[in-house]
Amino acid sequence: MKALPADLLRRVGIRASHPDYVGTNYFGLESERRDRELRAGRFKVVLRRGSWVAGRVVDEGGNPIAEATVTAGKFNYTGTQETKTDAQGAFGFRNLSLGEIPFSALAKGRKPEIRNVEVKPGMPEILFRLGPGQTIRGIVKAESGEPVAGVRIALENKTGGVSDTYQLDLNSDKDGRFEWDGAPDEAQNFCFLKTGYEAKRRQTLKLNEENVITLRHARKIEGQVLDAATGQPLTKFRVGIGAYSGGDSFYASYPGMKDYADANGQFTLEAREENFAAVKAEADDYAAQIERLPEAQNGVVQVVLRLKASKALHGVLFAPDGAPVAGATVATSALGSGRIATLKNARLVDSSRQGKVVTTDAAGEFVLPTPPETGTVMAADEKGFGSASVQQVRDSGRLVLQGYGRIEGTYTRNGQPLAGQVFTLSIRDSGFTFDWEGYKATTDGNGRFVIDRVPPGAGQVMRVVSTSPNSWTHSYGADMTVLPGQTVQVTIGDSGATLMGRIRFESPPAEGEKLSLRGNLYTVLPPPGSVSAVERRAYYQTPEGKASVSQVKTFVVNIADDGSWNADSIPPGTYRINVTASKPGAQPWDYSPVATGTAQVVVPQGATPQTQISVDEVVLRPNSK
Repeated sequence: MKALPADLLRRVGIRASHPDYVGTNYFGLESERRDRELRAGRFKVVLRRGSWVAGRVVDEGGNPIAEATVTAGKFNYTGTQETKTDAQGAFGFRNLSLGEIPFSALAKGRKPEIRNVEVKPGMPEILFRLGPGQTIRGIVKAESGEPVAGVRIALENKTGGVSDTYQLDLNSDKDGRFEWDGAPDEAQNFCFLKTGYEAKRRQTLKLNEENVITLRHARKIEGQVLDAATGQPLTKFRVGIGAYSGGDSFYASYPGMKDYADANGQFTLEAREENFAAVKAEADDYAAQIERLPEAQNGVVQVVLRLKASKALHGVLFAPDGAPVAGATVATSALGSGRIATLKNARLVDSSRQGKVVTTDAAGEFVLPTPPETGTVMAADEKGFGSASVQQVRDSGRLVLQGYGRIEGTYTRNGQPLAGQVFTLSIRDSGFTFDWEGYKATTDGNGRFVIDRVPPGAGQVMRVVSTSPNSWTHSYGADMTVLPGQTVQVTIGDSGATLMGRIRFESPPAEGEKLSLRGNLYTVLPPPGSVSAVERRAYYQTPEGKASVSQVKTFVVNIADDGSWNADSIPPGTYRINVTASKPGAQPWDYSPVATGTAQVVVPQGATPQTQISVDEVVLRPNSK
């Protein structure tokens, strides 16, 4: 570790395991403290003993189910354990982490079950009672109509990622057919994968009828990159392929943008995913161009990208004292293109696979070879953070760092300081995201927290609220403006009203069924007049529209088991509460609510934490399937 460059530590992970202890891992090792400990040989990994968990899997009549697969934890997560039941349907795990863990049971011909269980010493055994499963069957065909054998069929979540609930791995037979006789009642997403064909993802299959899946052979992309003004080929350029949703929202698929050198400006690619819809090309001294892929002809897609000249952006980065800064990171963010970099340990880290982060040389000079026509240039270093528009840097040839600010906050509830509450922050129109570990702070016994190395700008301090053992969401805390080199004081909980209410199911859940409840309270904006959807979108891009959107506040609502809920420190305004109920075990990005309900409330001017406002009952009505 002693000779490893600091920049590479973010790519290094350490995993430790032992059969008698709970395993652990560390990622993102480039923090200053861990860097020092690793290089000095003082980095410690502490393993702790876990808890023993036992259980049984039986059918609806109480008969044991042998060879059922039982999993403790989420699939593809560190620390997840898997085992098979014995002839008596019994299973056991040792050294599981204490706390809430998802357990799942899967057996042939049986409906799978997933359940969140609080793991603790002396806990009773877990009993899974699996009823008859549903059947999902189908046939995989090529575009020609011929069956495709050996297609891998796996479960996915609703965003196209690997499922972390049930683990299923089927293969189509010689006739292209497949069948799963242990499917749940709820709709599931499937992906279909075979070398030489385009991956087909997010396929929702119907129960108890034959599903027909058509795969097409991987498309061959034959393209050319030209100068838009002269029509002459560019001989050196970069090209990437990926999904596309319009505008600048292109994200190059792994491994990202690829370098090409060709006298005729030609390149070839292969589309291995059915959802690949566009290619992006960029070259030094040219603005990037995104082109939708036309339909393939005999499996080949012909595409031409014409790049407009956009001179490389040259500049010098200066510290607040006027000295040039060497070794700093610099990046651009195009207007409306999202955030392509992460601010971590006073450095910008590329998070877009587009290679948009560069480093200043010994004289503080930097070159951004393919700058957007409009957008922001930002730079980060130990000495500070700087940002300016692309045009400002082009005109002046310089970018100046401003000293980091500091946030000192206090959080109270009902007038009393609250320990253990986690906070983070968001800065408007920043063009970057904040590193999770580096920009979160936890309140101490006096309700105090500190966030250091904060770039200057206006934004919000956000509460971090846990929604499950491995997921979080943000809830509004307070507005703030950080000035260069200064400390801003933030107090949360000393103003705003307390809202209280109850929820009720129009159709109560089945006996014994526990649903996961999530509630959000958000600002209701007045509509921008009687305008079309296109005009409304245009309005929200104007300074007035952006100012209106910046006033939106979103709060997480705490819902108790008895259906009561509360939300504190709610500023004056008009709000709508939205409550959803879903089956437990689902992730925020991968669940379909089975019931929803809303209500509206107005918080008057002058409301204080002692102002308690009762909200109309929120009735959760079943969602149509």
